[in-house]
Amino acid sequence: MSIVDIDGDSFNDLLIGRSTGRLEYHRNIGSDLTTEYTLEDPSFYGLDFSPFRQNIAAEVTDFDGDGALDLITGDARGALTVYDDFLANIETPLAGRVDVVRVAENVVHNYNFGSKILPVAVNLFNETRQSLVLGNGQGGLSVLRNESAESGVEDQLAGIYPNPVRIDQELTVFSAISFSARIVNLVGQTIMEGIHISANEPLNLSVANLSEGLYLLVPETSSSAETIRFIVTR
Repeated sequence: MSIVDIDGDSFNDLLIGRSTGRLEYHRNIGSDLTTEYTLEDPSFYGLDFSPFRQNIAAEVTDFDGDGALDLITGDARGALTVYDDFLANIETPLAGRVDVVRVAENVVHNYNFGSKILPVAVNLFNETRQSLVLGNGQGGLSVLRNESAESGVEDQLAGIYPNPVRIDQELTVFSAISFSARIVNLVGQTIMEGIHISANEPLNLSVANLSEGLYLLVPETSSSAETIRFIVTR
């Protein structure tokens, strides 16, 4: 399952992969105070029933660093597919790229990562572009480092700490750029908004009013900063 604002209404929607190969789009029709989802498209982006794409799993991130979100899917075959700038092509979906792994100099190829792969985007190496971590059904774990990434976090959200954060601690956010953001929970409810982070000036946030769980620090859509996940504990 991937959490992303598909229709641009500032409420997080859900992309849910099914064993049949379908990718469902569940639109958030709730409000700031309530969350409610409706099945908007049972075969989002043309990803309908397929015997060759079973157990599809989706991740959304700006994989190529062009400022537009990309859709990345894994499936039971062990195949990884990247759909570039998918939000701009919902009405006429583009074919995905499967040749995304460099296996030798000047050779980019598709690669089998084992059955039932689950892709997750994460900045493991403190670089300007995210890497992909792939889990598979055999318990294996692969890391794909973005070869076009550069060291440092220029033009991106630099970090958040401590993570996990206890409710009696403050959460510190620091960034190389200024941006505004909000905090949402996993069902898309906005918990805190109007948060402004100034470039190179760490911001301390109280989490005393948050319940235990996983949250997202979501930049406004005009920002190039990345969404960051954090956990609140007692």
